[in-house]
Amino acid sequence: MGEFVRKTLVGYKEIPGGRADPECTHVILTMKEYEEQLRRIAAAEQETQATKREAEKAIRSAKSDAQYKIQIAESEAAEIVADLEGELEKERQESAYQRGLNKNLLRIAKERANADRKLKPKKRTYWVLFGISMIYSYNYEKLIELDEWETKFKEANILLRPNLKLRISFRTGYWEAIILHTKPLDVVPPEMRIQ
Repeated sequence: MGEFVRKTLVGYKEIPGGRADPECTHVILTMKEYEEQLRRIAAAEQETQATKREAEKAIRSAKSDAQYKIQIAESEAAEIVADLEGELEKERQESAYQRGLNKNLLRIAKERANADRKLKPKKRTYWVLFGISMIYSYNYEKLIELDEWETKFKEANILLRPNLKLRISFRTGYWEAIILHTKPLDVVPPEMRIQ
């Protein structure tokens, strides 16, 4: 074991109290002891480097495993979402099909009920028969203030404020409708004329 010494002006002086002596400033080792210390230091440094490499390898492996698990989870989630979207689309198509069937069944039931009661559907008259191309809910003054007046509406026959005013014609015995529109009406179709 090394000698515990104190440095003096002329060299080193051994301290009788050894390592615990407060005057101890140096330790003198034999060559064998010094080489053993160097060997232990080198071994400790190698062990530290090996531990560090193993830790880095373990971290890389853990990151790789985590990334793989994330990719597997994302892939499985994407498959589940795709399956659910497929099922949803099938349900939408089935629902639309069922609504169509229901609409047809209602129409057929209504037609049969009307036939059983010997009712005939009424003919409907649309504004198109009179040459009306659209209905505008306000008055003429607001209509001509629209930006589209010159490009879209000026040449069209537009029904204004579609609140019909009815009056009875004592001459014909029919109701007469009073409507406001922007252009003259077309000729009355023959089937609508009074005979």
